[in-house]
Order: sequence, then C-alpha cells, then structure tokens
Amino acid sequence: MKEEIHQEDLIELYDDLTRQLQEDREKVTKLYDDLKGLVSTKEEYAVHGLTLAKFIEMQIKQTSHLIEIIRMNQKKNEKGGEVKLSDDEKNNVFEEIKENG
Repeated sequence: MKEEIHQEDLIELYDDLTRQLQEDREKVTKLYDDLKGLVSTKEEYAVHGLTLAKFIEMQIKQTSHLIEIIRMNQKKNEKGGEVKLSDDEKNNVFEEIKENG
C-alpha cells in the first residue's frame, strides 16, 4: 500500500530539509576553514589532508541535495503549487532526512 504524503507535510519536510542542509553546510565550511588554517606544512597536510578532502566531499553532497530541493521547488511551481513526486523522489527525500537528521 502506498503512503500518501499530504501537501502540508511535504512543505514542512521541504523547509526542514532545506534549513538543515544550510546549517550543516555552514558547520562543514567552518570546520574546513578552521582546520585549513591550522595546516601549513607538508607534514600537516599529510596528516589532515584526508579530513580536508572529506569536508569538501560533504560540501559537494550538500550542494547536490540543495540542487535537488531547488529542482523539486521548480517542479512544484510549474504545477501551480502542487507537488507531485514520483515514488523514487519520495524515497530520496526520506533517505536524506534519515541520513542527515
């Protein structure tokens, strides 16, 4: 049986996910900047380079998630404010919420 998502619930999830992604992105950017400021020698890069790369990877994923949210918002606007997501899109939204929150 398919679970129906009500418009109000979807809007609330959308807003929560957007806010959470923005907050997470700010945190990751601060962590990256703080660590990068501490790294100045080749040896320090050897120790912390992987962590810096992980921070960048997290930012890329967060950017992808924000792009997906924007795409969903555009889809909503094209349909006159009504959001019609495919089952895959619904599952992706819920998976993102589970992973990030």
